[in-house]
Amino acid sequence: MPTRTTKPRHRATTAPRPVIRGMLASTAAIAGASVIAAFAAGGTYALWNGARSIPNATITTGTMGLTVNGASSAAVDGTAWAKLLPGDVVSQQVTVKNTGNVSGTVTALTTGGFGPLLVHLKKGACGATISGASSTVSPTNLGVFTASEQSLVCVQVTMPASAPSGAQGTNQSFTITFTSTTGT
Repeated sequence: MPTRTTKPRHRATTAPRPVIRGMLASTAAIAGASVIAAFAAGGTYALWNGARSIPNATITTGTMGLTVNGASSAAVDGTAWAKLLPGDVVSQQVTVKNTGNVSGTVTALTTGGFGPLLVHLKKGACGATISGASSTVSPTNLGVFTASEQSLVCVQVTMPASAPSGAQGTNQSFTITFTSTTGT
């Protein structure tokens, strides 16, 4: 009997199935997009939710205002500052009141034709010479005035000892603007 030689059968090599890979890639893309969408929307939406309103809510605003010597604008007697000589320091007091119902930080800025004059201000009664920057250069912080607080403010005018001789016999008018601000 003749011997038969049979060749072993080889299985064909199977290539990765593109269909399964495509399905896995699609599923991963959809899952990733869902996660990104949930984060972008601020979370997921619950099936249960509730809402309550607050009836008759009222917001009340505060008021701010200042008066000087009882008026919104006040003239100060310049007699005290007449005939200043180099080195003279003269003070006057004014009353500043916070007419509002909230606290505010009060500042004062002096504007006008000063020549060599310096104007200093401080919260409280006049006493010793006031040091620091002149309110003719930058606003002077007078501190916090609470609601309805009234306080004396000292206005001090100085003719520096180094004033030029050309300042003799001149008139210098100025305006002090008080400003109140509040907030954080």
